[in-house]
Amino acid sequence: MSPELSGALAGLEVLDLSHLPRFKRAVDAGRQVGFGYYLPHLLSQNRRGRSVLLLGEDEGSICIYRWRRQGTRVQLDLATAPTPLVPQVLSRCLERANDYNKDRSARVLRIDAQDVAAASELPHLRIRQRKSQYLYAPKDFRDLAGRRYRTLRRNVVSVQKLAGLEVVPYLG
Repeated sequence: MSPELSGALAGLEVLDLSHLPRFKRAVDAGRQVGFGYYLPHLLSQNRRGRSVLLLGEDEGSICIYRWRRQGTRVQLDLATAPTPLVPQVLSRCLERANDYNKDRSARVLRIDAQDVAAASELPHLRIRQRKSQYLYAPKDFRDLAGRRYRTLRRNVVSVQKLAGLEVVPYLG
């Protein structure tokens, strides 16, 4: 089961590799650096029947929504804040998600640290830091061996299975 792209979801598209140029321009314009804005990471969240990332655009900002099904309940949230962040666009994105949810439960799952001050301009938005963003040290993750990296290995494999994906070494 995937969402029907009508009603509150009209005009949105399922996020895929074809969106890379558009997504890259928005991330460059917003100067996002967090791992949550890494497209392969986002694509790994597309899980057939369980969750789908949807892309929209508003005033030049890319809006990434996460549609998720848990049992019989479905929920629409913003996977990331609009990129580049414009407070009015963020407000409209949240309204769209709330319209779909038919309540006020929509959340923004990830806001880049540099955008917190701008997002705080919205009086109805409560911001909490849950986890700090970080970059991986390539030497620590060369072989991804052991139980500790099982989930990371599974995510890497799911992204590697995507058609047309080119994997290049991280030069950090």
